[in-house]
Amino acid sequence: MKAHVWVMLKSTVLDPQGQTIQRALGSLGYAKVQDVRQGKFFVLALNGMTRDEAKTQVERIAKDVLTNPIIEEFRFEIIELIAAPVAFFIQESPVPVAPSKGCATLNESPLAALLKPGNFPGAIHRVRNCRLYRA
Repeated sequence: MKAHVWVMLKSTVLDPQGQTIQRALGSLGYAKVQDVRQGKFFVLALNGMTRDEAKTQVERIAKDVLTNPIIEEFRFEIIELIAAPVAFFIQESPVPVAPSKGCATLNESPLAALLKPGNFPGAIHRVRNCRLYRA
């Protein structure tokens, strides 16, 4: 689980860095940018706690450590990490291929069962002489 924390100066507080950036953008041809506010962004890696515990901890950390509550305000979000599926693409080979470093023939891969004809009617009927590459 991770937390993203944004810290910004309060809207009532003058932001000289933001004003400097705005002037620089104008001189570089970005005259339509009307206002710039500069802030800080933090990524916190959180382990071994529930979502509610994480919210409580991150709010306390943001208030006590990451911000000056007199001139800054914050917002945060908790992001639950989900294992993303590995993307593969298949390239046809005119001759049977042997496994090489970094790839495996389709029939030896964990995806072989997924790619059987019954799983995708009309889509994959016969896969032969293919090499599977990690994208």
